[in-house]
Amino acid sequence: MVKVSVIIPIYNVENYIERCAHSLFQQTLEDIEFIFINDCTPDNSIVKLEKVLTKYPYRKNNTQIIHFPVNKGQAAVRKHGMMLAKGKYIIHCDADDWVEHTLYEKLYNEAEKKKVDVVVCDFYNEYLDHTNIYHYPGDTNTLHEITRTDRTQWWVLWNRLINAELIHKYEIYPIEGQNFLEDVCVMMRIYYYANGISYINEPLYHYNRQNQNSTMNHTYSTKMIKQQKANIDFLASFFNTTSLDFSDTYNLYKETIRNRFLCQIPPNWNEWATTYPEIGNKILNDKRFPLIYRFLYFVASKGFIIPFKFYHSLSRKKR
Repeated sequence: MVKVSVIIPIYNVENYIERCAHSLFQQTLEDIEFIFINDCTPDNSIVKLEKVLTKYPYRKNNTQIIHFPVNKGQAAVRKHGMMLAKGKYIIHCDADDWVEHTLYEKLYNEAEKKKVDVVVCDFYNEYLDHTNIYHYPGDTNTLHEITRTDRTQWWVLWNRLINAELIHKYEIYPIEGQNFLEDVCVMMRIYYYANGISYINEPLYHYNRQNQNSTMNHTYSTKMIKQQKANIDFLASFFNTTSLDFSDTYNLYKETIRNRFLCQIPPNWNEWATTYPEIGNKILNDKRFPLIYRFLYFVASKGFIIPFKFYHSLSRKKR
C-alpha cells in the first residue's frame, strides 16, 4: 500500500529541480509515490529530472512523470495529481523547494499515531543571504483558532499531509483556472471537514524565496488578482452555508487583494476603488493596522496613492 503521494508541479524550475528531486528520492519513507506533472515547461526541467531519477532506480516504479499537452496552470496540475494519487495521504511539494529526508516519514507516523486528517510541520524560509525558521503556534488545532492566528502561512499545501479519503469524499480540489490563492481555497475547506489536526514542532521543509520565476516574486497582473478574488469569493459563498463566521478572515484577504491593484505598475486606482469597496471603512477602523497605514489608506481613497504605495512596498520588503 502506498502511504504517501507527493505531487510536484513542474514549470520553469530547471535551476532548482535537481536539488528538489534528490531530496525527494532520498526520503526515508519506503511506501511513497511521486507524481511529477509537466505543465508544458519551456525549459530543461524534465531533462534534469529524468537524469536525477536514473540515480535512484529503486524509485522508478513509484514515480510518474505526467505531461500536459497544453499549459493549464497550477490549480489544474494540483487537482490532476490529487485525483491520480494512490496514497493514504496526499501532500504537495513545489519544485523549486527542497525537503528534509525524514519529512514524509515523520508526517505519516504522526498522522497514524494521532489518528488525525492533517499534520503540519514548521519550515525554513530560505533567502539569498539568510535563513529563518517559521514556527506555528503548537496549540492551534481547530479552524477557528487557525483563522485567529496566522492568515498567511496556515494555508500553504507543501508542509501539510492530508488524508486522501477526506479530499475525495468532499471533493476538495483546487478550482481549475483559478491559480492564485488556490491553496487557501483548498486548506480552509480541509480544516473545516478535518477530524483532527496535529503539529510537528520541527522545520522539515525548505521554502525557497530566491526563485525570481516564482509567482510570489512577480508584480501581480489584473488577471492574477481577479483569480485570487474568485477563490476568496468561492470560500465566502461556501462558508455562508455553514454556521461559522469567517468574515474577519475574508476581510483581511479582501484588503490584501484590493491593495495589489495599487502595487501594479502603473497603479490601477480604478480597480482598487471598485473591488471590495465595503472594505474601506473596515480598514480605517481596524486598530490592528498601524495608524500611519490607516491614514495613508484614507489618503489613497481620495486619489493620492503614491504615499500609500511607497509605505506598502517598504513594509513588504521588511518581511
